[in-house]
Amino acid sequence: MTEARPKTTPVLDWHGVWPGHVSYDDGGNYFPQDLPRGIELSVQEAEQSEPVMRREKRWEAGNIHYLTVIKDDSRYRLWYVSFADREDPWVKAGNIPGKYPALWCYAESADGFHWDRPDLGLYEYDGSGDNNILFASGEVGPYGYMHVMRDPVGSDQERYKAIGIATAFQIDGRPATQQEAMDLLFKLQAAGDGGQVGERLTRESVIKAGVSPDGLHWRHLEEPLIRPGLPLDTQNILAYDPDLRKYVVYVRSQRARRRAVSRCEATEFHGEWTHPQTVLSIEPDDPPDCDIYAPCYCRHPHGPHLMFYSLYHRASDLIDVCLAISHDGVTWCRPERKPVIPLRGRYGTLYPAPELVPLAEDRWGLLTLACPHPHNRNSAEPSEYFWAMWKRDRLVALKAGDYAEFALTEQDCVGGQLSLNVKTHQPGGFVKVEIVDGGLPNRAGAALPSGLPGYTFEECDPVSGDQLDAVVGWRGRTDLSPLRGKKIHLRLRMARAELFAITM
Repeated sequence: MTEARPKTTPVLDWHGVWPGHVSYDDGGNYFPQDLPRGIELSVQEAEQSEPVMRREKRWEAGNIHYLTVIKDDSRYRLWYVSFADREDPWVKAGNIPGKYPALWCYAESADGFHWDRPDLGLYEYDGSGDNNILFASGEVGPYGYMHVMRDPVGSDQERYKAIGIATAFQIDGRPATQQEAMDLLFKLQAAGDGGQVGERLTRESVIKAGVSPDGLHWRHLEEPLIRPGLPLDTQNILAYDPDLRKYVVYVRSQRARRRAVSRCEATEFHGEWTHPQTVLSIEPDDPPDCDIYAPCYCRHPHGPHLMFYSLYHRASDLIDVCLAISHDGVTWCRPERKPVIPLRGRYGTLYPAPELVPLAEDRWGLLTLACPHPHNRNSAEPSEYFWAMWKRDRLVALKAGDYAEFALTEQDCVGGQLSLNVKTHQPGGFVKVEIVDGGLPNRAGAALPSGLPGYTFEECDPVSGDQLDAVVGWRGRTDLSPLRGKKIHLRLRMARAELFAITM
């Protein structure tokens, strides 16, 4: 039998906060028990690093754009799209296929801040293979692959998987290449046919996929992975859900002429995918001019589902980043309607990229594409990547302004110690914890269950300061082994404090 280990429970929403109970005494008088009061959810703004990567190579002269970053063992791996200069003589000679002179590139780093572009020898640019280019994006679609995942259950030959968007054409009901479709289109137009796409020529947005053993050598799947039957846009996200044992794709879709996020799933990667289901869209509490753009889905290091979505404000033509939370990947909530990555200074649009990865000094980071211009403004100004960073587990807080009391739902005690990720604000801020028997029946009586002897508020040593792992003690005693295997409630009192996570 595996020994139970301490578990970290992050604050993300009201999940885990005991909603309280109301009972009545013998005289019929109202009696509240552990009703939460004085707390609110507080989304934490990211700290933004200085730019860690800008365009610098000849094949990046147009710009660098869509990206994915994965921490693979001890190194950070980055896949991104670069745009060559349209006026580059080699580009003007027609050497890069597709609508845009786009190339899919690779970089890696030991610390996430200093990036190397290795000479891979996989693609010849103007007579030389000394570059970090994997292939021309037009081999897949206009931008190549826009998201990469390392598949925890895939075969060795398909350990890495990637997706991008493309257009699938049909002529008279049969599949056709883009060139065949364009040839027919020009022929119809020359004959005076007023319709560009119609009975003879059809097209649809599809998701194309590729597989790789190492993230460098890619095999493009000939058939579309998903035919969603709706218009698609960039930055769709592929993931594997170990809880469901299914592959999931979050796609940028549309709902009532607004951008939204939809979800497809499949038991087998090469199998049948479900029709897209809208899972995140603008709600009545949002401003009326907003759209949800890029989803940036990833898993929280402790389990729940996260979506750092780019929110487009049409009135200002600017895009910042907000946070949504889910416990099943389908039903999403937003703990607070404020940016977690706000626009600062020179930026006009932000697009974060999975994954949320650990950085040095107990920080988590989300590599973010920052463009200096508003969304609809064409600009030659260079885009760049920076880290949006949080201290470990500090995405959302339970915040007490002056004073708060609340309890958490019951959980199993594995012994060891109780530690808090907490920050208090002077003067006088503190957090105190009382442990209550969690095996009690439904609270029907008009009496508040008391704390367990040795673990009461009166005996608790106040916790204060800015601590990621503050061990809770009761008159100096921190050992919870007497409670091992029992169900317990944690009852808390806080003043001028923020609680981010509990480990027990």
